[in-house]
Amino acid sequence: MTEQFKAATIRALYGAILTAALTLLTTYQSGDDASDRWEQALIAAGTAFLGYLLARGMAEGLIDSNRGPTSADVGQPPAVGPGRFGAR
Repeated sequence: MTEQFKAATIRALYGAILTAALTLLTTYQSGDDASDRWEQALIAAGTAFLGYLLARGMAEGLIDSNRGPTSADVGQPPAVGPGRFGAR
């Protein structure tokens, strides 16, 4: 697993948790029957969590990993030219 893939997965986990929590609360609040509210809310939250994680984490991670590292990517050392601060 490359550094870019790890960073994309961690960013996706943050968003997926927030999206799942919002979906859980919204679905629970708008449920019809009190006994089915939690079941419906948990299914909706799980779907939102996995959807966000796959779309953001896996897709972005694979794209970033396959395009090659650049100086703006996570885990890449800064480019240093000749001299102390990159110029002579």
